[in-house]
Amino acid sequence: ATVLPRFPSAREFLRQEAAGSPLGALLDPAQVEGLGTELERDLAPYADDDGVVLPMQTWLVTAHR
Repeated sequence: ATVLPRFPSAREFLRQEAAGSPLGALLDPAQVEGLGTELERDLAPYADDDGVVLPMQTWLVTAHR
């Protein structure tokens, strides 16, 4: 299924993704700032006055014996 989560900004999306990743702890503030600048530019097509909407797709597979 495709969902359309909304984030207040590209930087908030980055903050949440980094907080949920073990790699997030390895980023220093300067790296996060640089990534935020790039991400704002790259996600501009998904931005509006209310933030950023990113189509995301998740696959869930279950198996039974």
